[in-house]
Amino acid sequence: MKLLPAYHPVVFENALVRVTEEGMPPGVGIGKHRHDKGLTIGMAEYQMEQKMLPSGEIVRSNRHLGEIHWTEAMIHETRNVGKTNQYVVRVELKAGL
Repeated sequence: MKLLPAYHPVVFENALVRVTEEGMPPGVGIGKHRHDKGLTIGMAEYQMEQKMLPSGEIVRSNRHLGEIHWTEAMIHETRNVGKTNQYVVRVELKAGL
């Protein structure tokens, strides 16, 4: 994963997983970046828009406190399109697991 310390600081890492806290204010977006497969745990209510790459598909989501989502490895662009801060904990399996 391309680490973006301003928005994705690493809070724990070992040989198996990388855990990041991801926060983004309303209206802010992050350009093309990659995530390994893993869990996203919602720590706030927020709305996001993702541009999935390379397909270009736009996915809008309303996320909720306590929701847990599994995602496969992906490349995307993201934007907080709501009026509240996005805040999640992301647990990614290291590549090859």
